[in-house]
Amino acid sequence: MQLLALFATLMLTSSVAMLTGAIYQRWRITGLLASLTGLFGMLGLSASVITWAHWWPAIGSWFVDVPRVVPMTLLPLALAIACITGSWATLRRATP
Repeated sequence: MQLLALFATLMLTSSVAMLTGAIYQRWRITGLLASLTGLFGMLGLSASVITWAHWWPAIGSWFVDVPRVVPMTLLPLALAIACITGSWATLRRATP
């Protein structure tokens, strides 16, 4: 479990860095700033909606009730796969 959690965390970190580099390679600083602004905007909007709907206790109980392997390995691996797919799709159309 500990080895899988470490692998998933390292894979997520590497794939986020790879996606950031792919965005920079394709759209330069404008794309990087636009994607980060969109990311922080979506995170803020989702936090506002979760707070407005009073879903924080449900989210907390989900993290308590779910087996440890899900938040420690499966969620980071799923996010890493999404970032790698986004990197591939972004770099596929980038010009050198």
